Amino acid sequence: MKKGILICAFLPLLIIAQQKKEVLFIGNSYTYVNDLPNLVKQIALSFGDTLVHESSTPGGSNFNAHSTNAQTLNKINQQQWDYVVLQAQSQELSFSPFQVASDSYPYAEILVDSIFANSSCTEPLFFMTWGRKYGDQSNCQFYPPVCTYLGMQQRLRESYLDMTFTHNASCSPVGMAWKKSIEIDSTLNLYSSDNSHPSIYGSYLAACTFYSSIFKKSAVGSTYWPNAIDSASAYILQQIGSSTVLDSLAVWNIFNSNFSFQQYNDSVICTNLSSNYNSTLWDFGDGTSSFDENPTHVYNSSGAYTINLSVLTNGGCMLSSQSINISVNLGVLSWNCLNAVCVDAGIGNGAFTSLSDCNSNCPLTSIKKIELDNISVYPNPSRSIFNLSFTSEVIQDLRVRIFNVIGEELLSDELEQFTGEYTKEINLKNYDKGFYFLEIKNNCIIINKKLMLN
Repeated sequence: MKKGILICAFLPLLIIAQQKKEVLFIGNSYTYVNDLPNLVKQIALSFGDTLVHESSTPGGSNFNAHSTNAQTLNKINQQQWDYVVLQAQSQELSFSPFQVASDSYPYAEILVDSIFANSSCTEPLFFMTWGRKYGDQSNCQFYPPVCTYLGMQQRLRESYLDMTFTHNASCSPVGMAWKKSIEIDSTLNLYSSDNSHPSIYGSYLAACTFYSSIFKKSAVGSTYWPNAIDSASAYILQQIGSSTVLDSLAVWNIFNSNFSFQQYNDSVICTNLSSNYNSTLWDFGDGTSSFDENPTHVYNSSGAYTINLSVLTNGGCMLSSQSINISVNLGVLSWNCLNAVCVDAGIGNGAFTSLSDCNSNCPLTSIKKIELDNISVYPNPSRSIFNLSFTSEVIQDLRVRIFNVIGEELLSDELEQFTGEYTKEINLKNYDKGFYFLEIKNNCIIINKKLMLN
């Protein structure tokens, strides 16, 4: 079931290094062995973060059992949790898609519904477990893909991610961290003697993965690791667990704010790269803001600005923010002497700072200049259609063209022996948001104007 969306006000965000998270772990012996929640807590403490946790981990429990377990349901309703971790029985999600859909998914939905019924601001966090070291030999004859570790791991990944996106939840990819660890250094034995449950190495790797999933920070550099693990191995496990999560946040549908941008002098094109969010707010640092997904913004004056993206998730209850600093230098209006004719070069691109300065330095020749009056492009910016108009008082051959930022010609209009008033509707609704360029040209002179599609 999808979360409901609440209307909440955006408040100024105070970014601090330390965080406090309250987490309920629902699972079985895979969570209970080596006290996985406490391992996550100790890693958090080493960074000054706080993890408050409770657990419901009866041995061998699957989603069906938890969906009717009074202890589990009571703990869900105990308080408003930041996260409720949901771990299935180690085999149940590796079975065939048909069996998983009938025997597991309905009970996962009951648990998710119970979580949201208690608080729409709680994030379900699915605990992707690992395949058994030699596959599931007890069920191999019934479903061959589970005969090997890799086959079993692939089915676990598919099932956990299917549930994650179905319920707009998040996933802690512990099983994929295990897979990466086995590929990198197979001497780090993640399994206990039964080739199923985790060793202390396996639990510590799981804890590093959970720390990054919950706190959105790297576990690399933590000063905590169990006594049975040497420092070099701990560092490797920290790296693997953290990178598995943080390098692919969108894959695991983990709530996070992130964006990239392109700057063109006075303008920026922002691309939202956030994951698992409901709404956005952009602050461009000049007193303006936008709720657009991928906005384009034009600055009217030079200066240093901070662009901030805030995203909301969990029905508007959780807030994450990312900021970047930019510098805008508009310069002054300038002119170029092109083919012995003064041509408006725009902002800070010409050799002369005034038209009169250009005229006094540009030699007179017989070259005919482009003679256009009342050049107008509106609206600009536009969401789809630009209206172009100009007037030519002399007879001249003109070409009107539209280009994208990589120089591809999108539209062209040839005007032979043209005079009088010209009007044209330029429809860019089928093109991507961003900058485009209008070119008006006669035999020797070019006029360029920038169009902004947002």
